[in-house]
Amino acid sequence: MPDQTTKQPSLKLAQALADLEQIVAEFESGEIDLEKGVREYERGKKLAAFLKERLAQIGNEIEEIKTDAVE
Repeated sequence: MPDQTTKQPSLKLAQALADLEQIVAEFESGEIDLEKGVREYERGKKLAAFLKERLAQIGNEIEEIKTDAVE
């Protein structure tokens, strides 16, 4: 049985990316009203910041694994 603790962060990452893609699609459609647009823009900024931070963490983890493998 897979360890749930290892799957949880990737699920959050995948969900955050899907949510951000949905927000972008709404803006690209041009059919988003101003009030919702402001809320979604703020939410999109937060999602993008989360994704950037999480991907940096994953990059660091990969570098640690590579370093450990060489030793």
